[in-house]
Amino acid sequence: MLRCIENEKKATEQVIATLRNELHGLEETMVSEKNKTKTLEDEKAFVSGKPHSDPEFKRLQSQLDASRDESLEGLCQTLRQQLDQLQRQQWQQQLRRQHPSGAGRAQARFKWAAQVC
Repeated sequence: MLRCIENEKKATEQVIATLRNELHGLEETMVSEKNKTKTLEDEKAFVSGKPHSDPEFKRLQSQLDASRDESLEGLCQTLRQQLDQLQRQQWQQQLRRQHPSGAGRAQARFKWAAQVC
C-alpha cells in the first residue's frame, strides 16, 4: 500500500513537472507574442503617421486639392449656364403670357434679324 502511494506520488510529481514545463513554455510564448504585438503597434503608428509627413504624399495631396477645385469651378460654371438658360426660358414664358399676340411678332422680328446677320 505504501508502495502504491509512493508510485502515485511519483506519477503526480511527473504530471506536475510536465504541467510546469508547459506553463513555462506558454509564458515564454506569451511574452514573445506581447513583444511582437508591441512592435507591430509601434510600426502601425509609424506607418499611419508617415503619409502625412511624406513629401510625395504632400505633393499628391496638393495636386488632388487643385484638381478638386478645378472640377468644382467647372461644375459651378456649368450650373451657372444652366441657370441662365432656365431664367431666359422663364422670362420668355412670362413675356408670352403678358403679351400673347406680341410674342409671335417678337419672334418673327428675331428670326428676321438673325437672317439679316
